Amino acid sequence: MLGHFLEIYPNEIFYSICVRYHNLTGQKNYQGTAKELFDKKHSGRGLFFPSNISVFTDVMNQSMGKNCMNAIDIINNNTIFPLIKPFISKQQKIRLMSSLLSGIPKICGIADLLAIPENDKGVIKFCNKCMKKFLKEREEGYLNRLHQVPGNDFCLIHNNVLSRYEKSNKSGKIINILNIDCDSHVPEKVSKSLQEEKRNFSVDIEYIMTNKLRDESIEIIRKRYIERLAELGFYKIFEFMDYKRLYDVYINFFSKEFLNDIGFYDSDKDYNSWVQDIPFIKKQSSPIRHLLFIRLLFGSAKAFFEDLSL
Repeated sequence: MLGHFLEIYPNEIFYSICVRYHNLTGQKNYQGTAKELFDKKHSGRGLFFPSNISVFTDVMNQSMGKNCMNAIDIINNNTIFPLIKPFISKQQKIRLMSSLLSGIPKICGIADLLAIPENDKGVIKFCNKCMKKFLKEREEGYLNRLHQVPGNDFCLIHNNVLSRYEKSNKSGKIINILNIDCDSHVPEKVSKSLQEEKRNFSVDIEYIMTNKLRDESIEIIRKRYIERLAELGFYKIFEFMDYKRLYDVYINFFSKEFLNDIGFYDSDKDYNSWVQDIPFIKKQSSPIRHLLFIRLLFGSAKAFFEDLSL
């Protein structure tokens, strides 16, 4: 079966590649699939942080007798690494890349940065229209990595909210995305204003994940935050930072419903913490928090990173 492996679809998350192979081979549990793809019984299929991708590409290339898969390309095009990369230190980038390639070192700490909202835990997300289209044209579905980003709840192709599908908690069992019943997983209906906020958030995610951004350090990014805060009158160098005013602007810029949906509605007790964490403190912050901060100060991720490259 390896010699006739399926193609990798645009923006397909690596988890989906493994699941589709598993479904096509008819394996009873995932351990057999992992043994074939990674030469191990437990490997590879983490939704956000897979491992041993270099082993996977070596196995596939050897089986097909040609170098058609590249591990770095898969990490950049089929994982959420590009979303995390701008907002972690150089050392963390190296460690995360190494873990994705070889499983060493094991991921710890960075996974917590994703700050997965409660309604995103234990589920995969998909667009009903995308899935129906692929099921009709290809007789199988696949999972888009942009849709799996914690907090993202919108398909930019069809301009609609995503559906959710619970993953199995049984050991060795995984979902069959070759035959998802789209009609029984209808997306939640939301107001036009909330839909627009979800769309804007998804646009920022797509921009970072699909553009080859210059590899700036987190220190340079934080420096630009501080400069922008000064430009907008929130901060005076060597004097003070108006944390309360910044929090009030933040909490009124985004709707409470949207912030609740993505798990980032803070009480007044927390404002002094997060507004310091993002621009000033070297403590790690969720890439989702960075995206909110960027949209608040610069209007969009595109505007921020284009400004940064000047």
